[in-house]
Amino acid sequence: MSSESLNTNIEIDIAMDETSIDEEPNNLFDDVIDNWSIGVVENLDSSAFDTLREDIATLMKKCRSIIKPINKSTILMNYVVNLKPQFKISHCLQLDCKSQWNSSYPLIESILMYKMIINKFNSEKHDIGLNKKQTTKLYSIELDQYDWKLLELLEYVLKPVVEATQLISGSQYPTIGISYFVIVQIRDFIEDSIDADINDWKILCDLKIMLLKQVQKYFIQKDEQWELMKNYSYFDPVGYGYLTRRERRAIEQYINELHEQYDIEETIDQQEVNQIQFKMNMKEKSKQSKSSSMAKFLNSIGKKNTSSQLIATTAIKKKLAEEMAAYRSLAQREYNSIIADEKDPDVVSIL
Repeated sequence: MSSESLNTNIEIDIAMDETSIDEEPNNLFDDVIDNWSIGVVENLDSSAFDTLREDIATLMKKCRSIIKPINKSTILMNYVVNLKPQFKISHCLQLDCKSQWNSSYPLIESILMYKMIINKFNSEKHDIGLNKKQTTKLYSIELDQYDWKLLELLEYVLKPVVEATQLISGSQYPTIGISYFVIVQIRDFIEDSIDADINDWKILCDLKIMLLKQVQKYFIQKDEQWELMKNYSYFDPVGYGYLTRRERRAIEQYINELHEQYDIEETIDQQEVNQIQFKMNMKEKSKQSKSSSMAKFLNSIGKKNTSSQLIATTAIKKKLAEEMAAYRSLAQREYNSIIADEKDPDVVSIL
């Protein structure tokens, strides 16, 4: 997450009156929602992952409940502001909205950034001037070791999704090829169960399985949509570079079949024109030259140029094959340059 986006986070209101500390509203720890949360399905299904889902839901509520009193209590707010330079923190804590999935990652990221400060005011909550009601609330939302580990794993799993969203939401028009590339890369990341730097691999594995189910449900299992995306990705170097050889051959075969169908339709149209021309020629009186029985027969049905048409069709197929071979080389070269970060994706550049 860039510093620019984090700088847009909720600012701490330093002008709050001290008298508000003991007069906090009863809904201080309620979730932040908007009208779009109506009808949001929070429990997708009953499975072995229900416990983990509940842990995540409880953890997110705790995180929201930590941020809100900091923003509303002058004592906590001043305590946190004074500690920020010590821990070299310039960004602000950010609340999320549970109906907007992309706001959850900034919340998780900011909570982890403030980990040292949060642990410090939890350990010193009796010594910083808080009343009994406030300290009791802080006890109820204190994050334990498991909570911190789960936050770290959530950040690790969600970061590629956030970066992918940034990639396909850039200033340049996103292509199907880039979208296909991103989805397949995320799928591969999720399916990769070997994460050398992660100790709690069981929790991480469960998180990835939960996310993989959603990727499959909304993208890969939609056969017609997925095949269409794959076919069009062939024409974008970024998408082309991530297609397997088998997928490329299948798409090229599909292109050839479409081209042959187009040729058949063009031949039928040409035959209709020839028939009309033939009928017009029959009306004209002209001297007939000697010709073979085969030639006379073909001439009678308007196909006296059959051999030339066959040669032309063969030439067109050969030209298409040559163009595909040239495109393969150009697309692969372009893909390699983009992946090596030597240039930005631009599907028009190879045309």
